Amino acid sequence: MNLRRTAQAVHGHNHFGVNKKYSSHKTFEVSRELVHGPRANKSNSCLGSSTRNNNLNQFVRRDKYNKTDFQIEYENAKFFMIKSYNEDDVHKSVKYNVWASTPNGNKKLDAVFWDAERLMKKGSKCPIFLFFSVNASGQFVGLAEMIGPVDFNKNLDFWQKETWNGFFPVKWHIIKDIPNRLFQSIRLENNDNKAVTFSKDTQEIGLPQGLQMLHIFKGHPLGTSLLDDFGFYEQREKSLQATRRRRPAVMDVDFEFYDDSCGKIGSNSK
Repeated sequence: MNLRRTAQAVHGHNHFGVNKKYSSHKTFEVSRELVHGPRANKSNSCLGSSTRNNNLNQFVRRDKYNKTDFQIEYENAKFFMIKSYNEDDVHKSVKYNVWASTPNGNKKLDAVFWDAERLMKKGSKCPIFLFFSVNASGQFVGLAEMIGPVDFNKNLDFWQKETWNGFFPVKWHIIKDIPNRLFQSIRLENNDNKAVTFSKDTQEIGLPQGLQMLHIFKGHPLGTSLLDDFGFYEQREKSLQATRRRRPAVMDVDFEFYDDSCGKIGSNSK
């Protein structure tokens, strides 16, 4: 699978060169699971907006996310918690517009997707929103929408650990760091009345609580975000792929990838 070509197709870039400023981070083990990137060690005041934008523009467009017209009121919607082991995989989800859960998580989300499709055919819109958080990070990092079923027959080779099977397409709406403390008052009856921040991966969140979370996600001021560390994670992905290429070759798989308008734009089929 040609990841460079895939990334270019998804984001419309002609190259994914890594800025020299990120070379100082090469001491990180590429396989290490990071809870957060370099932005966590810098105050927001020290990382000015112009600096963030300059560092980001070479990798991804910031204006595609956190839009002011993002809808947050729904009569029907499904909400789920997504707990990632690391930010590397969230970076790849943003970059390639896909996600992969555990076998049980994939089955659960796939069933919900088809339920939503049946409602859609009856004229009732029911989007499926995914709230992303990295384990032990103390914050949420973004909000995506599941826009297609799980493909159980194809595995993607760019995840930080090679243990994830299947994948499904997503569309990212909001990418910003939001501290857990803002959600402490939101409690789930289906999880022993615990705060939503104590939810496990693919824990379903009720409609009232999910709508509350949508309001917080949209209304929280944009400070730091994963987008600030996009170049850092590009370098880590590049290093990880180089390490894997040095191993004996394995059979490739077809991979259909998606653009931000939810349409399939290609595959790596030969």
